[in-house]
Amino acid sequence: MTRDEFVAAARAEGYDEIVERAMPAGFRDAEHRHAFDARILVTAGEFSITIDGATRTYRAGELFVVPAQTPHAEAAGDEALRYTVARRHAKS
Repeated sequence: MTRDEFVAAARAEGYDEIVERAMPAGFRDAEHRHAFDARILVTAGEFSITIDGATRTYRAGELFVVPAQTPHAEAAGDEALRYTVARRHAKS
């Protein structure tokens, strides 16, 4: 999936913010939650996410979704990680 396809699909699903992000090789982020739904497209490197004790690794071209308020931990692989994240904030 290309970035443009990812953005178009995310917008069609109501995601209201698109952000480019990066993590250095080996970076780890302890368990946390977000107040928004996140749809993530990995563009370089590897992105490992742990939810409910299960870890899954995504590589360039793969995408995944983390629903709002889901406890999760994040980690970059042995190379710098780059990804595009679409965020869908709850409407008030």
